[in-house]
Amino acid sequence: MHLQQTVGEVKYCILRRNNYWNILYNARFKFFVYPTIYMERDEAQPPWPIDDNESNFTNYALTTKERLFCATGEPQGSYSKPQLKDRIRKKRIERLPQRIQDLIDDILLLKSSDVKFKTNGEWGRISQEIIDIERRAESMIGRNILYSNKEQSDEVQFGFELGNMMKKLHFSDRDKLIWGFILGNYGFDHEDHEYERGRVLNLIEKLRELEKNRVEVGEDFRIRDEVNKSILKLIRMHWKKC
Repeated sequence: MHLQQTVGEVKYCILRRNNYWNILYNARFKFFVYPTIYMERDEAQPPWPIDDNESNFTNYALTTKERLFCATGEPQGSYSKPQLKDRIRKKRIERLPQRIQDLIDDILLLKSSDVKFKTNGEWGRISQEIIDIERRAESMIGRNILYSNKEQSDEVQFGFELGNMMKKLHFSDRDKLIWGFILGNYGFDHEDHEYERGRVLNLIEKLRELEKNRVEVGEDFRIRDEVNKSILKLIRMHWKKC
């Protein structure tokens, strides 16, 4: 007989538990993940469902034909423009929220599992490969935004890709989104607020230094551009006289 857990008014059976998770199932034998911290705090938070339909976890990305259609606006093979547009809207765009949710869930489950899938060194390699992905944003924008020498690191360029993606998705309040990103990296609970404050203030100081560097480099570029324009003007005047 499995132990039971009541969340709100719903009863679940506890299939397995560890320091991080409780695996629950309900009367319909649907599986759920319930963080142990909820039980310790006696919080009635909804558990995370584990989808038992494997097909729901595939076919997120645009196909080759769909990518070509986005790039050219032309029909591809046997697919007409209306077919491709409808397919992209329903099967790709509408699934973007679930695509992000599944990525979040998978990373949390992998890193908090009792099973050791990778060593710390191997996880470090995976993290490096993630931030070393192909860069697209700046070339699509068509402007040299990462012009400072301090902005050429893999970390900055990967962050730029994420930031540009957030911008293109038209989030209503990106300031709050960035604040949440900071808290996700540096935040602690209220008992460690002073320690958290020190880390956040240190980050703000580093951001000021980086912004100051952008101003200085930007001014150098402005002066260089003015000099180049003057030289080009003199060359043209010389050739006219010749």
